[in-house]
Amino acid sequence: MRRRTAIILALASLVALTLPGPTTASPVILVRNLSVGCNMVTATFPTGTLPSALADVVSPPTALQTIWRLDNASRSFQAFMPQAPQASDLTSLNLLDAAFICVDAAATIAMPTVASDPASAPHLGQPFDRV
Repeated sequence: MRRRTAIILALASLVALTLPGPTTASPVILVRNLSVGCNMVTATFPTGTLPSALADVVSPPTALQTIWRLDNASRSFQAFMPQAPQASDLTSLNLLDAAFICVDAAATIAMPTVASDPASAPHLGQPFDRV
């Protein structure tokens, strides 16, 4: 009986070593078309993302002219220009920030989708009674 238990444990250990471990799912990427001019886009990158990361997901990169975001606190627009990042005053983007992506040719932008979390969804109270 001991020998059988030892064999079962050895086989279980071998199976555990050969099976792949837990994997993390890669984020789902959503690709949107951008038309010539300024397109409003909702940033789906984590809070504190550099605007250059948003610029990197525009294809072709040569089409990107400027990224604009309204800073509500100062009531002014901040800009990022990939041609002159040192002169840009847009230093970071937050999750779900609205930004204008301005392109001079048809382009696409590929951003991660935002996973919905029912636990963090806003509580809207009781539904209205029908009259």
